[in-house]
Amino acid sequence: ELIFSFVGMKPKRITYKGEKDLTVIMEEDFQEMEEVVITGYQVLNKKKSTSAISSMKMDDIMIPSASSIDQMLEGRVTDMILMTNSGEIGVAPKIRIRGTSTLVGNREPLWVVDGIIVQDPVPISAEELNDPDYINRIGNAIAGINPQDIERIDVLKDASATALYGTRAANGVIVVTTKKGRIGKPVLSYSHSSKITRRPRYTDRNINLMNSQERVRFGKELADQHYIFPTQMPLVGYEGALYRLQSGLTDYDTFLNEVTWYEQVNTDWFDILTRDAYSHSHTLNVSGGSDIVRYYASLGYDRDNGVSNTTYTERYTVTAKMDVQMTSKMLMAIKLNGNVQKKNHLVSTLDAMDYAYNTTRALPCFNEDGSLFYYERYRGGYGGQGNKYLHYNIVNEIDNSSSGYDGKGIQVDLNLKYNILPTWDVTATGSYSVSSTLQEDWWGDKTAYVAALKNGEYEDKPIPGDDGKCILPY
Repeated sequence: ELIFSFVGMKPKRITYKGEKDLTVIMEEDFQEMEEVVITGYQVLNKKKSTSAISSMKMDDIMIPSASSIDQMLEGRVTDMILMTNSGEIGVAPKIRIRGTSTLVGNREPLWVVDGIIVQDPVPISAEELNDPDYINRIGNAIAGINPQDIERIDVLKDASATALYGTRAANGVIVVTTKKGRIGKPVLSYSHSSKITRRPRYTDRNINLMNSQERVRFGKELADQHYIFPTQMPLVGYEGALYRLQSGLTDYDTFLNEVTWYEQVNTDWFDILTRDAYSHSHTLNVSGGSDIVRYYASLGYDRDNGVSNTTYTERYTVTAKMDVQMTSKMLMAIKLNGNVQKKNHLVSTLDAMDYAYNTTRALPCFNEDGSLFYYERYRGGYGGQGNKYLHYNIVNEIDNSSSGYDGKGIQVDLNLKYNILPTWDVTATGSYSVSSTLQEDWWGDKTAYVAALKNGEYEDKPIPGDDGKCILPY
């Protein structure tokens, strides 16, 4: 038996009986699938839809290293712009579907999940919405949804979306349809992805920074040309040693010893402040059912570690869905979705990556005994009282500060669908959701940040400013 196959043709089986010539006639193989569009309220034939709608299956846009849906939409939808203003992990990009419709109001699109409009986890003002350091860290309305639970996404881009959702759809609508149970025996599946983010290194081709000896030599060249160093510069390196010599704080031999020592420091700030980050995600789901009851349930865990030390995002998700065919004409669907999120970022005044790029390697981070090395850093502000310079070490600031976020949310949806006529359905949908968030920025009493507020070091008593007051009197 011979099998003939060709692209676009149906396979043909012919029993060979010794013929010298064979004539094989193949038939075209074509399949027509009716494309549909889900608007959240209804399912339309794509041929009958006149709206600007982009539809995609989740399997086609799934990116293993991404932990949220919005990150996977980048470059997938025409006219959709994604802007990430922060390099921190777990931040939500700004999404613009129809451009900027307002200068001060909410510019984010409307998210609809299984016919239910979902809200942002925290009610915030328009000014805060447009602040990348604030809204990006909180996350958006779908931050608690596991991408593995999504089946398809439809993006409504034109003005017809406002006919369905009102003025809230002025910035566009993103309709998310989650997976449902299927008829058959229970099917258990597990999905895992891992990601390693490499930290920068001084040996990288695009990082061209001076070592300690080069930096000290450069400082000496500036001093020999009578360059006036800024008063707010850290008093380290050649210029720091020269300042102490000219101020009478040290003698010439001590000055030479300081310069020699600074030439040999070669602090690796990237190694101290950053790390090769390992991130991973896990999803376990089960689905099955019969003609009467179909079910789908999943558990998910994501851990995304940032390159900067101590930064991470962590998320637990749970989803349970059940479709019950109560009668031949009535279908009931119940859905439960819950999530727990934890995040830790560096406080807004600290940027470990920027510090590593712009700090001289002649500045040590640790003493020979392993203790932290503190240098004099200009503090500014608060008039003439108190010290102009305070002891500073970036590792001490990071270890004694945090910017944490804890969020919890749960949502229960109930959908009843009754078929009156073959082409006429009546649907009733109800949803209940509750969420709580805690955001906390913390500074320890041993940090230079707190020392600047009290006008003195950790062991000093608070010093009032020129107005007789102190921001941090205790």
